[in-house]
Amino acid sequence: MFLNKKKNYIWIAILIVFLAYFISIALFDFKIAQLIGSDFKNNWFSIFFDKFGSCLIIFPLFIITNSFVLKMITNYKSNKSIKVIIMILFSFIYVTISILSIFLFEKNDNTNLYITFISVTTFLLMLHVFFINYFSIKLILKEDLEFINKMFYYSCVSLAFLIISWTNVTLFKYIFGRNRPEAVLEEGANFQYVFQINFNRLGKQSTSFPSGHTMSAGQIIIFTYFINLKNPKNNKLIKGILIILVAILTLNVATSRMLMQKHFLTDVSLSMFLVIVYYLVTPIITEKIQKRIIKNG
Repeated sequence: MFLNKKKNYIWIAILIVFLAYFISIALFDFKIAQLIGSDFKNNWFSIFFDKFGSCLIIFPLFIITNSFVLKMITNYKSNKSIKVIIMILFSFIYVTISILSIFLFEKNDNTNLYITFISVTTFLLMLHVFFINYFSIKLILKEDLEFINKMFYYSCVSLAFLIISWTNVTLFKYIFGRNRPEAVLEEGANFQYVFQINFNRLGKQSTSFPSGHTMSAGQIIIFTYFINLKNPKNNKLIKGILIILVAILTLNVATSRMLMQKHFLTDVSLSMFLVIVYYLVTPIITEKIQKRIIKNG
């Protein structure tokens, strides 16, 4: 009981600190955007992480869909070789569609930077797909139904996390319609404080709050759901390393979005806060729903 109360006090303290931080930066949002300016708008860091942030969703989506396919084929009695072929074929189709989508939707005038971005993204995606596919095939060959069911469960948790967070971001974007710093500073559009509704909207230039790219980068954290090694110490260590890497990546994407004049500091800050909240809350909600389903038969 004491430990639970202590944890609650810690979370309350963290929430108070975040609110104090958020209110402080909200008051100086416009001045911060002015200080950032447009000097770094077209440098390699800004463009690379801006583009990279827009396509990061393909990584968590693969492990989720891969787990669904794995669960589906294990429900059918068929040759293991056929199941392995299905997994490889699915991976090939997913990689092909993902790379084609990047080519079609992420074009940039800077040819060298664009080639670097495509190369890095393709390499990381191939590495990611190879590792997940290798692990999935091992589970098929060993007929490890227990772990397959665990992967399926955490895929459901991850999918719920993605749906809840993206629904929240989309609703906020279209409810508040906040003008982007680019529109405010360079095109003379009106500035809105955080949570202030904009009634004079400019299409895509009025979707600043909160940041979708930052949310997309933070959603990589779902991979921590799938870490389930036999040694609890290794679990904590790997989760800790992964959380640090995700935090660094998210901060880089958030910084690039501000340097590109696409978002205010409050936009990216709220996205990071929402990622943390939904990451912690979604497993609890999913578990309660699962228990209720089991109880009701």
